[in-house]
Formats: sequence, C-alpha cells, structure tokens
Amino acid sequence: MELNPQQPINWINLADALYQAGHIKGAEEAYSKGTNLAERRIAVDRDDFDTIWILAWGKQMLGDNQVARNYIERGMSIARGDPYGFYYSALISVQAGRHDTALTALRLSVDNGYPVTLLAAEPFLADLKNNEEFQMLVRSEN
Repeated sequence: MELNPQQPINWINLADALYQAGHIKGAEEAYSKGTNLAERRIAVDRDDFDTIWILAWGKQMLGDNQVARNYIERGMSIARGDPYGFYYSALISVQAGRHDTALTALRLSVDNGYPVTLLAAEPFLADLKNNEEFQMLVRSEN
C-alpha cells in the first residue's frame, strides 16, 4: 500500500482481507477507496478490463449488485474468454446468492485457464464448499 497507494487492486485486496477478518467498516472504506480509484482509471481507459473486474467486485461488496453485473458484462464484451472475468462474475454471483450462475462462471474460468487451486482456497466461495459440483470442479485438476 505504501509503495503504490493509487493502485485500486491494493485497496480492494486490503478490503477483502479486512472483510474476512470481520472488520466490516474498515473493509467498506477500503472498497470505497478502491472503487473510486478504479473509476478514475476507467474514465481514462474505458477498455481496461482488469480494472473493470476489480471495480465490479468492489461495487458488489458495497452492495450494488446491478452496477457490479453491468461492469462484468461490459468487461466480458471487451475481454471475451478472460478467466478473471468469469472468476469475478462467479464471486459476484455467490454474493448475490446465485450459486448455479456462479458454478457456470467458475467452470468457464477454469476452462479458460484460472488455477483450480486458487478456487479451492478462495474464502468468498465458502458458500459453495459443500456443493457437489464445486467439489468436483476443485478435484478435477488435483
């Protein structure tokens, strides 16, 4: 954070860690900072799909599912087949309680090169840990 405080992903990662540690207020502040920085980047380069993914995630975690879905769709129209687009789509779907949609996106993410081992360790996918399809997906590459 000290080396590059203007990097949106740093704030989003900090927010994720704070959220998982139960520091919700701090997480919300970090998500807000990260999404604000990401929005500034998108204003300069509207096709920066890497920033679009993290902006979508930040918006979801701030409670704006529709804006998050809009960003995911926008990013997918720019970077078709990007594994991170499918990954963030899955995270957003899990947060919105759409597990079937999340599982489809996870399969596409893995099919396009996202490492299965990272899915198995992702705390934001905890709601899927007991899902048979998720378990088969995680085992498929191990």
